[in-house]
Amino acid sequence: MGCRRTDCLSKPLSGLFEKLGSLVGSCPLYFFVIPLVLTAALSGGFAFLKDREDNDFERQYTPKKGPSKATREFVKENFPYNDSMFSEERLYDRGNFASLIAVSTNNLNVLADPAFEEILRLNKKILNITVYDGTLGFDDLCAKADGECVSNVILDIVRSNESSITYPVHTYRSSPVFLGSVLGGVHSINNSLISAKAVKLFYYLDHTESKVNASRLWLRGFKKLLSEELEKEHIDVSYYTSKSKQEEIDSHTTDGFPLFLITYACAITFSLISCLRFDNVRNKVWVAVFGVLSAGLAVLSSFGLLLYIGVPFVITVANSPFLILGIGLNNMFVMVSDWQHTNVKEPVSKRMAHSYKDAVMPITITALTDLLKFSIGTTSDFPSVQSFCLYTTISIIFCYIYTVTFFGAFLALNGRREASNRHWFTCMKIPTDNLDDRSKMHNICCVGGSYDEDTGAEKKQPASNFFKDYYGPFLIKPWVKGVVIFLYVVYLAASIYGCFHIQQGIELYDLAADNSHVTRFNKKDREYFSDYGPSVMVIVGDEFPYWTINIANASQEIDMLKGLKTTLEGCHVKSMLVYNRNFIFYDQYDVVVKSTIKNVIVITAAMLLVSLLLIPDPLCSFWVACSITSVTVGVTGLMALWNIQLDSIFMIIFTVCIGFTVDFSAHMSYAFASSKKSCPNDRAVDALASLGYPILQGAFSTILGVSVLATSEFHTFRMFFKIFFLVVLIGMVHGLSFIPDEMPLGPHSVT
Repeated sequence: MGCRRTDCLSKPLSGLFEKLGSLVGSCPLYFFVIPLVLTAALSGGFAFLKDREDNDFERQYTPKKGPSKATREFVKENFPYNDSMFSEERLYDRGNFASLIAVSTNNLNVLADPAFEEILRLNKKILNITVYDGTLGFDDLCAKADGECVSNVILDIVRSNESSITYPVHTYRSSPVFLGSVLGGVHSINNSLISAKAVKLFYYLDHTESKVNASRLWLRGFKKLLSEELEKEHIDVSYYTSKSKQEEIDSHTTDGFPLFLITYACAITFSLISCLRFDNVRNKVWVAVFGVLSAGLAVLSSFGLLLYIGVPFVITVANSPFLILGIGLNNMFVMVSDWQHTNVKEPVSKRMAHSYKDAVMPITITALTDLLKFSIGTTSDFPSVQSFCLYTTISIIFCYIYTVTFFGAFLALNGRREASNRHWFTCMKIPTDNLDDRSKMHNICCVGGSYDEDTGAEKKQPASNFFKDYYGPFLIKPWVKGVVIFLYVVYLAASIYGCFHIQQGIELYDLAADNSHVTRFNKKDREYFSDYGPSVMVIVGDEFPYWTINIANASQEIDMLKGLKTTLEGCHVKSMLVYNRNFIFYDQYDVVVKSTIKNVIVITAAMLLVSLLLIPDPLCSFWVACSITSVTVGVTGLMALWNIQLDSIFMIIFTVCIGFTVDFSAHMSYAFASSKKSCPNDRAVDALASLGYPILQGAFSTILGVSVLATSEFHTFRMFFKIFFLVVLIGMVHGLSFIPDEMPLGPHSVT
């Protein structure tokens, strides 16, 4: 019994696209020139790029409504800074400071000579840094308590009493001093310090308005000095300032553009090879070039428009062009494939009408699902996600418009050249058959225009014949279906296992370059100073000393924050609050998982709805939804094995890549549902013969394009490559094996 068809929208839309294709084929110059003029006008928005850059770490990468931000405002209002009595424990923001970590190079005690002597000499150089031609030094700019600069007490303790230091709390001048935050790699016996491998020093500066500029200059002097003192004989030095992270992000906002150019070069190269034909008339080299150019124009137009109207440009937005390139290439290969199936003897306008009727519908399905997905992303609680999704949404709109106008127009112009049997390079008319009176080289280079006499279409590529004659018939064999199902079960089991082992948390240096002093410092900090977590401010009536212990990674930070909140809920003091300046960043951990799960569910539902409306077979729509879920689970599970953590940056990239899970499956499902064959297995083979090679082309061109990101020195770009690679690879396998293998199951309607 055939199932009910759902072509109430797809059928009239196909007719509309058919008319559009005929119009583009009849008047290609208008559709070709207008996008170029529009891009030229909108790309002027890049002049405002510097003004639109907004990479404030806290504002962009933490939840807008994070509870710790409200707590900070309460602390700021009720416990303001006392400029004459500085206290590190009472800082409610990052403060104004410089810091260094000195690690013993010989794995010996850093608190013993000669390592400690080198630390003292370095400390002296730092205290002698001056600004404004020597008129202001550290003593003039330092944070003070009781009129004295806040010093590194650990240095005084070691110099005065090295042999009898207690750990982690030592009494110095009748006051307890917590050493867990300044000594790392500690070896102690019965709370008596034996040795330490690392020491951390802080240099806090006055943060009053009158000294802001002088303090900034002093921090620059600190960075300059420490950059020259990294490798001493007995200590290895890392440094960091309160401005380092932000300066690092700001200085690398546009570093992705060179990679973008390399990616486009790789994409053009692969597309040229894929579209290369040995027929001098049917050669699609220029079609490949303008297909890639179409995606580039979409990026220029969309980015320029948003920069014109003042939308913030965040560093994560630099990932968007790679996504648009992948979408544009997939669209190009699908349209070229359908063009090649048309009759070469028909007028160009009619060939374009047939191409648009078959190709633009699956392109529309993927465009709509992408738009829905990124529209949902603009409601995120993370401003960086909002900006990224807005830029990508507008880019997808332009990519779709330029595909059916600019690229379609060039396809028509190229079709006119083919119709008049002109050479692909010289555009001169050439003979169709070899000439006996001409040389072999002449016949190779100056003859072309042959086609399949039986079908009237262009001669199929060997790869297309492979899917029709070999791969498709092989895949539908009963025993092969069994093997595919078994492999799928193994894949799904491994993926689900990996889902339970994924880690959470964004490191504060994840947005910095690998060779940055920020990355170097934070890695040393994690290695040697993770036994004790941050000091926690508890707002209660009585004062008492405490600290957190064994907080070494993001998961433990989450447990700490939840544990503190649970403890507070059990107390009968309604106004009790807990706070540390780093809690602002910890808030993301509680949000990112919920947001990612919500996005996946909503996006999958949206994709299913679009598929049901536009794919003329409900069972095929069901398989598309299953494919989306399957790829999502697979990517989530496998990324745990590739050292990818779940954080706000992951949420951006993962949300992006979910869209690609539908591309291959939607194309294949639509081709299956639209096939004229009556037998389900034959329809699967027909779908593979039609779109197997374009899917393979799109997948490999996309992977090749983003592969340059694997060599990037930035964590965000490498993460984008890893997730994108997994999504495209797994999505391709679903589109070329799992989906064709499962679609014939169950009742289907026949076109």
